[in-house]
Amino acid sequence: MFKYLFLFFTGFSALNAQNPSSAALTPVKGSEDVWFQNQESELVQFNFYSSNLPMIFLQTAGGQGIPDEQKIEATMKIIERPEGQRNYVYDINTLDYLNFDGPIKIETSASSSTFFSKKQYALTTYDAIGEKDNVKLLDMPKENDWILSGIAFDTIFMRDFISYKLSNKLGQYASRGRYCEVVLNDSYQGIYMLQEKLKSDGSRIDLNKIKADDTVLPKLSGGYITKSDKWEGNELGWQMPNYGGYNTDFINVHPSPEDILPVQSDYIQSVFQSLASTSASQNSSLVDGYPSIIDIPSFVDFMLINELASNPDAYQFSTYFHKDRNGKLRAGPIWDLNLTFGNDLFLFGFDRSKTDLWQFTEGNRGAKFWNDLYNDPVFKCYLTKRWKELTAIGQPLNENEIFDLVDETAVLISESVDRQQAIWGFDLRFEERISNLKSFVTQRIQWMSNRLTNSSLCDQVTTPTLTISKINYNPQVEVDEDASDFEFIEITNTSSSSKDLTGVYFGGLGLTYQFPNGYVIEGNASVFLANESQTFESSYGFAPFDEFSRSLANGGQELALLDGYGNQIDFVDYDDKSPWPEEADGNGSYLELRDLDLDNSLPSSWTIETILSSAAIGEDPPKDFLSIYPNPIDTYLNIRIANGARFQKLTLWDVNGRQVESYQTDKSSIRLNLETLESGVYFIQIATENRTFYKKLIRK
Repeated sequence: MFKYLFLFFTGFSALNAQNPSSAALTPVKGSEDVWFQNQESELVQFNFYSSNLPMIFLQTAGGQGIPDEQKIEATMKIIERPEGQRNYVYDINTLDYLNFDGPIKIETSASSSTFFSKKQYALTTYDAIGEKDNVKLLDMPKENDWILSGIAFDTIFMRDFISYKLSNKLGQYASRGRYCEVVLNDSYQGIYMLQEKLKSDGSRIDLNKIKADDTVLPKLSGGYITKSDKWEGNELGWQMPNYGGYNTDFINVHPSPEDILPVQSDYIQSVFQSLASTSASQNSSLVDGYPSIIDIPSFVDFMLINELASNPDAYQFSTYFHKDRNGKLRAGPIWDLNLTFGNDLFLFGFDRSKTDLWQFTEGNRGAKFWNDLYNDPVFKCYLTKRWKELTAIGQPLNENEIFDLVDETAVLISESVDRQQAIWGFDLRFEERISNLKSFVTQRIQWMSNRLTNSSLCDQVTTPTLTISKINYNPQVEVDEDASDFEFIEITNTSSSSKDLTGVYFGGLGLTYQFPNGYVIEGNASVFLANESQTFESSYGFAPFDEFSRSLANGGQELALLDGYGNQIDFVDYDDKSPWPEEADGNGSYLELRDLDLDNSLPSSWTIETILSSAAIGEDPPKDFLSIYPNPIDTYLNIRIANGARFQKLTLWDVNGRQVESYQTDKSSIRLNLETLESGVYFIQIATENRTFYKKLIRK
C-alpha cells in the first residue's frame, strides 16, 4: 500500500519541478546528452533526447508555476516530424518540424486531479497580436481551446484514449486526442494526451448556437450542452432525484452561465423534466413517450460504452448531453473514463468498477430516467439489439477488436511509459496491468451478454418508404450572399400510399430535424426542408415544409433519416469529390437521384441539376393527368389537363430562377407561342385549383 501511495502522491510530485535550477535548454543535433531536471529536492536529472510521440515544450513567463482558473501567458512548441518519423529535442527550432510555435494562455483544470503534482492543463492558442487563433494541432481540426490531460488515476494511461476511440467507431463524437510527451520550463513532465476540449463547435459538438434573442420556439429549442456533474464556481443549473435517494446536479454548459437567459435555461430544464416524468421515461409512445424526446441511438451507445467500461462515475458525473434546434436530446459525448475497466480510487477505499453489476443501479446511479429506460421493454430491446451488433465478429465492441486496440495503444506508448517509470522510480507492472484489463473486458462482455439476450420486440421493423432524393449542399451565390441560406434537401415517399411521419427525424452527426406529430406525406409526393425558409421561398418560388438545423457540409456529410426509435429509413454519405458529381460543389448545381428505384448510397446513382426556380422541383402529376407537347419546342407548346380540372396560372422560368412569362386562364387546355424564347432549358409551373406541377422544357 505504501508504494501505491508513493506512486500517486510522492511519485507524481517528481513531475512538477516548475522552477528548475539547471541551465536553459540548449539541445544540439547529434548529441544524445539533452538533460532535463525532474525533481526539486532529489536533483535526479533525466535524459530526454527523442521520442516516437510528438514532443510539447511549454515555457511560462519567468518560469512561474501554472495557477488554477486564471490563465497565464506562455509559449508552446510542438515537435512532430512527418509520416510517423521519430522526433528529436534538437528540432525545437526547426521550422519544418514544428507543428505549432506560438503564444498560449494556460491554467490547471480538472478539480478531481488538482491535488496531483502532475497537473491537467487547459490552454488556448493565440496569434502574434493577441487574438484567439484557431489552429490545427497534431492533425486535429482547427480550434483554439485544448486540454493537456495528465491522465490521472490511470497507471496504464489508456482508459480514456481507448474509450474515446471506441465511441468514435460507434459513429458518436468523442474528444479526439494524441499522445505526447511534455516538458514544462525545462522540466520533463511525462506522458500526456493533447485532446479537444468539449464545446460547441462545428468539428466537435456541432450545434446551431443559440443566440441572445432566441427566446421563442423554434429557435428557443436549441442548441444546448448540459452535463450532470459536481457544482463548481458560478455554474447554473438544477437538480433532479435519482434512485439512490440523492440528487443529480444538471449544469448548463452552453450557453455559458454568463450568457444563458432564464427562458433558455427554463426550456432545457423542461426537456429533462419531461424525460424524467414517469409518463415519458416509462412510455415508448412516439407521440408523448421518451422516443419523442430523446435520440435513442445516442442514449443506447452512451450506456453501452460506459457499462462496458463499468464506469462508476457514469450518469452522475462528467455526463454530457446536447440538444440542437428542432432536434431530440442526445446523450454524450462520453468524457473522463479513467476510473474504468477495473480501475478506481483504491487509495480512498473505493472499488466500484466491477464486471458483475450495472452502474445505473449501483453507486452514483445518476438521474432516475436511466434506470427507467433500461426497465422499459422497448428501450431494453434496442439496447440488446445494438449490443449484439457491436459485439459480433469484426465489430468495434467485439473482444478481439478491443484487444487489438489495446495492444496497438500499448505499443504506441510503451517507450514513454518506461520513461514515466524511470522518473517515478516505481515499477508500473505495465504488461501485467494490460493483461488484467483484457481479462476484465472478457468477463464484462460475458456478463453483459448474459443479460442482454432478448431483442424479439425490435428485430423485425418496418420503416416508411422514404428516400433522400435531392441535396443542395453548396449553392452558388453572389459575393454578398450566404450560401448556406440556399441549401435544401428533398425527401420523397416512393410508395403510392400515404405515410405518417410521426417520430421521423434526422439523427447522427449531420443536420438536425424532427417531423411534427401527425404529419402525413402523400403517396409519390415529396417534401422539402431548407436551411432558411425565407431565402428558399424567394429563390425557388414556394415555401419549404420546414427548416432543418445546421448547414449541410460542403466537404461531404452523413445524412441519416431515422424512425422514432432510431431505425434507419435512409442513409446517404455524400461527398464533394469524385466519384460523386463534383459540379454540385459550389458550381451552380445540386445533387439529384437519377431514379427513385436506385440505391442512393452509391455515387453512381446521383446526377446534377442546375439550381433553378420553383419550376425545378416539385411533385409529378398523376399518370395521364397532364400532357405537354411537343418537347423540345419549336414554336408552339400545347398543355392539357384531364379529369375536369382547370388551370389557374402558368409560370415560365429560366434556369437562373428568373420569371420569363406568366399566363392566367381557367381553361383545361392552352396553346402558348414561345417563338421569341432563346434556345435553352426552361421550366414551367402549372397551378390548378388544388395542385401545382413542374415540368422541364427545352427550346430548340
